Amino acid sequence: MNSLFKLTNWLSVSHYQIRKFAKKNMTEKLIWVDCEMTGLNVDHDQLLEIALVITDGNFNKLDQLDPIHINASKQTLESMNDWCQKQFRNNGLYEECLRSNIRIEDADSMLDEFMNKNKIKQGILAGNSIAGDRQFLNKYCPKFVSYLHYRMVDVSSIKVLVDMWYKDRQFWNVSTPHRALGDINKSIEELKYYKEKYFLKF
Repeated sequence: MNSLFKLTNWLSVSHYQIRKFAKKNMTEKLIWVDCEMTGLNVDHDQLLEIALVITDGNFNKLDQLDPIHINASKQTLESMNDWCQKQFRNNGLYEECLRSNIRIEDADSMLDEFMNKNKIKQGILAGNSIAGDRQFLNKYCPKFVSYLHYRMVDVSSIKVLVDMWYKDRQFWNVSTPHRALGDINKSIEELKYYKEKYFLKF
């Protein structure tokens, strides 16, 4: 009887702690980022476009930084692989980067100003396959990265787990425009879908 009481008490306390933790983390800010690059090799390729959206844990949008287009020479753009050239010519990014006079250092300063304005101290970076974006940000945007927590929310990881754990899985299968802001909005919608369909409600 005593053991049963202890177990019941432990479950009650644990449930309270989980609810408290969940409530606390709803106040944390998610820093949604998407980058478009000339390729995926951080030692060779460069950033072309960066966009940023800040939400709370319930995906309410708090602020947004419109896409930053970073200058790239014609030679740099012509050296991209066929997929990137076709994609970025079709969606307009190719021409926007040619016309832009924003250097990567300028982009980092713009991100720095935006994060400072929003009083971000330990923002949680979020997005799809966000580790790849963070590699480039670590290299090219150190001011911005200084505002980030080491933890990240990777929507693609949740997609993998849903695939592994649920037989009746229904994927969020929406094509993305491969433009930074559009991809962020799709990622937010996707994680919201997984939360509502697969996560426990406290």
